[in-house]
Amino acid sequence: GEEPGAVAVGALAAECYFCAGAPAVVYCRADAAGLCLPCDRHVHGANTVSCRHARAPLCAVCRVAAATVRRGAARFLCSNCDFEVEQLTEPPVLLHDCGTVEGYTGCPSVGELAAILGVAVRDGDKVWWPVWEEPQVLAFDDVIVPTTACHGLQPVLTSSSSPKNWSPPCGELDGEVLRQLGELAKSEEAAAYVEDAEPAGGDQLP
Repeated sequence: GEEPGAVAVGALAAECYFCAGAPAVVYCRADAAGLCLPCDRHVHGANTVSCRHARAPLCAVCRVAAATVRRGAARFLCSNCDFEVEQLTEPPVLLHDCGTVEGYTGCPSVGELAAILGVAVRDGDKVWWPVWEEPQVLAFDDVIVPTTACHGLQPVLTSSSSPKNWSPPCGELDGEVLRQLGELAKSEEAAAYVEDAEPAGGDQLP
């Protein structure tokens, strides 16, 4: 039988509400919508009002609600699914392996989003690695920034997390999050290149 609380095969059917072309990985309570990471950046970077909307990782089980609990390093569950997992799991889930998901506002950088989602970190060569496959590349000070630096960003990883206790989520879902992080990184680099290429004086003649 299927493991209690396991991510269903069709979990990725939860499409982004905005583009309907990619799986949603975060949830905005104010908009009552699941979004992919590029659309999350587009929608919530539009103005100062939407920038204040709180978002959180999408529940890995039902894929229709914001996660409120983190079990392991990157298994995000909403309150309903967390209750079911807690009731059905044998042996009982250890409380010390749980944490509260605070969510985030504003427009975190790609590296900060990786830490929020508990999925990947970036090394010096800009290569993304799943933290449970390459824990040696994870440097806490490198991926977690002060909460005051990003419009109320609250990291969901802690320095006391032990790799041996981490439980990787669905590989397919993890791969999709990594793909979206990479897409977001490329778009940010392209935007930075265009901005740097613009002339300093906008009224200068050719």
